[in-house]
Parts: sequence; C-alpha cells; structure tokens
Amino acid sequence: MKRFIFVLAMVTTAIFVWSCSAQPIEQKPDVPKILTTLQDDINQAVKAVEPSLAYAEIGSGRNVSGMTGLVISSSGEILLPAYLKKDSYDRVEVWLNDTGYEASLVQSDERLRVSIMKIQVEAPLTPVNFANADAVQTGQFVLGAVNGGKSNDFKVLVDVGFVRGRNDDGDFDQIQCPGLTSNQGAVMLTLDGRVIAVQLRGAGTSEYSRSLPQNWVVSNEVQKGIDKLTAKAQPSTGPGSNEEKDKGKPWLGFGWAPINEDYAEMIGLPKKGIIVKYTVKNSPMEQAGIKEGDLIIEVDNKPLTKVGAKALESQFVKYLDPEVGKEANLKVLRGADVIPVKVKFAKKPESKEFRADDIGVAVQDITDVDYYERGLFIREGVIVDNILPGSPAGTISGRSYLINRDDVIIELNKTPIKNVDDFIKAVEAIRRDKVAIVLVKTSNGISTSFTALNLKGKK
Repeated sequence: MKRFIFVLAMVTTAIFVWSCSAQPIEQKPDVPKILTTLQDDINQAVKAVEPSLAYAEIGSGRNVSGMTGLVISSSGEILLPAYLKKDSYDRVEVWLNDTGYEASLVQSDERLRVSIMKIQVEAPLTPVNFANADAVQTGQFVLGAVNGGKSNDFKVLVDVGFVRGRNDDGDFDQIQCPGLTSNQGAVMLTLDGRVIAVQLRGAGTSEYSRSLPQNWVVSNEVQKGIDKLTAKAQPSTGPGSNEEKDKGKPWLGFGWAPINEDYAEMIGLPKKGIIVKYTVKNSPMEQAGIKEGDLIIEVDNKPLTKVGAKALESQFVKYLDPEVGKEANLKVLRGADVIPVKVKFAKKPESKEFRADDIGVAVQDITDVDYYERGLFIREGVIVDNILPGSPAGTISGRSYLINRDDVIIELNKTPIKNVDDFIKAVEAIRRDKVAIVLVKTSNGISTSFTALNLKGKK
C-alpha cells in the first residue's frame, strides 16, 4: 500500500511538472473585436474632422468648379486648393453643413496653388488639426476624406488606405487610398483624425509653381504656406510693414529644366542638376553672374540627388524655398569650374494691366519676363492674361474660345496695338463709336489670325 501511494505521488508530481513546462495553448485573435475597434477609430476620426471640411464652388461665367475646403481659423478663414486672382472668378461660395456663405479673397499663393478665403460667421468654427507628417511611417494606415458636396448633402466621404512609401526628403512617395487621389482638396488623416497631407492639384505657369507635386502635399508644407499667407494678410503694425505686406511673387528671373541624363553622360556632366536655359535682363540671376548653360548642382550645401525630371524639379524648388528677400547659395558647374553663387529673391516685376469686360479680355504689357516664360515670338502688342467666359471673346468656337489666354493682340479694329495704352485708346474709340463688330488680329506663336467679335449680343 505504501508503495502504491509512493508511485501515485511520483506520477502526480510528473504530470504537474510536465503541465508547467508545456507550451501554452495559442490564443486566436479576436477578429470581430479588432474590426470593431478599427471601425470605432474610423468613426471617431471622421467625427473629429467633419466640422473642418467645407465644400466650395468657384464660379467664372458659366463654369463652376467644386472642391473641398479646409477651415483654418475659428473666425471664418477657409483654405481652398486653387490659386485665385481678383479678376479670375466671379464668385466663391462656401458651404458648412447645408449653410452657404459668400466668400471673399484674403490671400493666394501661386506656387502652392492655394487661396485663403473669408466667410462671415456668427459662431466660432472648428479649425482643421494638422499633424506632423514626419512622424508618419511607411505601412501606416491612413484615411482619405472629402466633403461630398451638394449631391451628398455635404457629408464627409471616406476611404481607408495606407502609406506605401516615402522618399528621402520625407514626402509621401506612394499612397494607396483608392477613390480619393483625384479629389481636389481631399485630406489624408491619421486614425486619430489629424491631417497629414492635402490633395493639391496645381500646375501653374510660374517658374516655381510648375514643379510642385500635383498629388498629396504634406501637412508641414501646407502649414508653412498658410503661415506665410496669414502673415501677408496682417495689417500694418510698424515701420516697413507695408513693404512686407506687399512683397509680391518671389522671382530670380531665369528659365531652367532638369538636365537630360543621357545628354549629361554623353558630354561628361553630372546627371543630377538643373540647367539654366536663359536669364532675364536685370534679374537677380543675371546680376549674380548666372549664364545660359550653367548647371546648378547644389542649393544651400544640399546636392541635387533625385532620379527623374519631376522629382528633381520638386527637390530643386523645395531646397530654394522661394520667398522675397531670401538668399540662396548655389553651386554652379560651368565647363570644368565649380562656381559658388549667392542670389537673392526679388519681387517679380508686374506689368501694366487692363480689363475690358465688354470685349471679355484682361490684357497686360509684354515684359521680358512674359517674353521668356510664355515662349512668345514678338515683343510688341498686349498679351491676353484672362478670358471672361460667355463674353464676346469667351464665346466657344470648336474646343476653345474665340480669343485665348497667351494670345497676343497686335491690332484692334484696324488700330495697331503696341502696348496697353494703345489698347485702352482703341477700346475707348470702340465704345465711343458704338462699334457692333470688332476685328481682332492676334499672334499665336509664329502665325497670325483675325477674329470677329460680336459686341451687339452682349447684355
């Protein structure tokens, strides 16, 4: 009996020891609970951002563009992903929930292709909450959100995606967020409802705006742009403040393009660089000694390294960080010599402008800047800067207007036009004589053409 009790005790001890040393049973993940938690996070993020996403419509004649806008201040300032000038639109309306407001222009930025508008509100608004985009990692889940506009009762529409990659500069390289990559003004959110990027779709004609990425722009860059625009809009507070307020567009006065890598390899030049195509007379670049054919390989001790023309352009503009009064230290390759050059951004020269609503055009003098930037072939005449849709000049003919932007008017109603003053005199004569049909001679490239505008039909 004692032996039996001893054996039983030994077996019991062995089982206890084995059970303690055995691997624990693997617990399966609670998938429904994980999905429910994710759903709750998405709902909370949408709830957090919904009051900060507006819907806006920009009207110009019969054309109307809709987009998502961002509330950036409690007092009614709205950021729109569009570059607006006072004569480029007829009206801007902003909706918050189902309440519409008329908006007025505060400031706009041609490089970022954004504008700050102001609406009059009685109660404080909820500004969008920006996050630091540098903290976002590859593989992180994100949300895309837009204001659905009139057709969706101004509700927020959401997609779930993730960051596929980031480039060396920290900008988002690839974002998988189906359905939202073409929505102007869409925002990308972290799961806690903070904005890390905005969809800006701009391809401007200025020497810096043309190279800005046309997809997601990180929140850090957007916030920096908002701060600059807000600073410009502040009232004068002391000596020099008026000058700061009216700084204008940053300008170096040169044309450029990424060097062709095959060409660079053939003649023994670096494959990563910006080649100077021309410099404008009396521009900052000409005064700094930059010449046609120079190759810019470094900006402020940061070498240009990107692969591909678009990426290289974007890196170059980012390193320059255009702003009136800012200095840039360039390293230029000229032949076999590497030359350091210091250049300072100046205010871009403005030409005289005139708007003739009865004809439907806004025109300006041709400056050296326009001659190079717009690829003109003549220096006399007035260049068409804007067309009023539905006007005599803005009448549709085929797939374009009768008169188009960048056309050069060289004759109006048989009167030669060399500058804006000539154009004004010709328009005054047309109004005085109540001319019904106006003959316009324009130059477009190396060819000229005549167009008859019917002013009688104008209301």
